[in-house]
Amino acid sequence: MDETRQPLDLHVHTREGSTCSNMSAERVAAEYHRLGLPALAITDHHSLAGVKTLREEFNVNVLPGVEIFVKGSPSKDYGEYLVFAPEEKLEKMIYPVEFYFDRPFITLEDALARGFFDDGNLVIWCHPPFDYSDWFRFCITHIGEHIDAVEIANFMSNIPFEDENIHLLKKYKLADLPLVTNSDAHNMKNFMAYHNVFNTPVLTVQDLITAVKQKQFEINIAGGEVLG
Repeated sequence: MDETRQPLDLHVHTREGSTCSNMSAERVAAEYHRLGLPALAITDHHSLAGVKTLREEFNVNVLPGVEIFVKGSPSKDYGEYLVFAPEEKLEKMIYPVEFYFDRPFITLEDALARGFFDDGNLVIWCHPPFDYSDWFRFCITHIGEHIDAVEIANFMSNIPFEDENIHLLKKYKLADLPLVTNSDAHNMKNFMAYHNVFNTPVLTVQDLITAVKQKQFEINIAGGEVLG
């Protein structure tokens, strides 16, 4: 693999940390080693179980992240966000959670108070509701100032890269933010289907935070074999 072009999928779920995933840490680790990846980002739902399992049992260099669901009343859905930060910091923030049916969530007040949206973290708005203008505007109104990057395409959620979505981001003055593409993989078939190719080494979570905020990457939505 070309060391100057590092592929990274920033939205991956393991069975150990996300009940909706059927992708075990063992299988993810096997693919990581097969591809010779320098690092792997994991973003389970309000959990670091997959991160810990991959690092401790399978010798994977994991970039720790979580996917958080921010919710108020049934009519107030603030969206979902990938948050990357040092593992010890994430561990202090993720619990306790409430549940909306079987989905863990935290309130906006809790998310702010616990530090999820701190400037030193990386906050990526994942699978934004591009097709729902009122909901899209609602999320931006309440959380827009805390967003560091936007997931412009998501393979699992069937959100393709489209000019209309770019235009919508421009309307709300978000198009200048870094735009990432991810698989949102819950199974091995989707793992790395969409990803990003970094032109600088990303070996730690701080490397990742800096590289995304400085736009030191390009997107890859070509599918097929991982391109480095």
